[in-house]
Amino acid sequence: MPDKKPGPSSMTGFARQEAQYEWGQLICEIRSVNHRYLEPAIRLPEVLRRLEPQIRESLRKQLSRGKLEVSLHLKRESAELTEGAINQEAASSLLTMLKQLDSKLENPAPTSSIDILRWPGVLQAMELDQDLLQQVTMDIFKAALTQLQDMRRGEGAELANMIEQRLANISESVD
Repeated sequence: MPDKKPGPSSMTGFARQEAQYEWGQLICEIRSVNHRYLEPAIRLPEVLRRLEPQIRESLRKQLSRGKLEVSLHLKRESAELTEGAINQEAASSLLTMLKQLDSKLENPAPTSSIDILRWPGVLQAMELDQDLLQQVTMDIFKAALTQLQDMRRGEGAELANMIEQRLANISESVD
């Protein structure tokens, strides 16, 4: 049941969903606080950037107000990297730069193969199936959005009960 339907609903809430796959872990967090309009801020890894319009549209359809912070994190498994390939061009460029630097130093420390493999861009992970990645990402996002809506409705119902009790106490005092 979307927040746009009648019934007490708070604007504050938090939801977190995560899923583990053979290629890594996906984590989705959504935070919501009071705001006059719907104002989403979405943080995605570069590989998931194309999902932003779809995520914004889902938020717009399901929620009417609140300042939202949506964060999606993709953590690749280290085993995935061992099945990847060495970017020969990046490794060669790095070796050339290291040789140039070493020639200017008096007593350079030796560089190991491990040091070179740790350099960003040298070791490339195997490519993920983009369609599968997008599907599981949207599934985890929708689960987090449902969890957020449930939390907002629960808090809204608690606030409504508290207000009704206070009103009843005021009415009793006035009588």
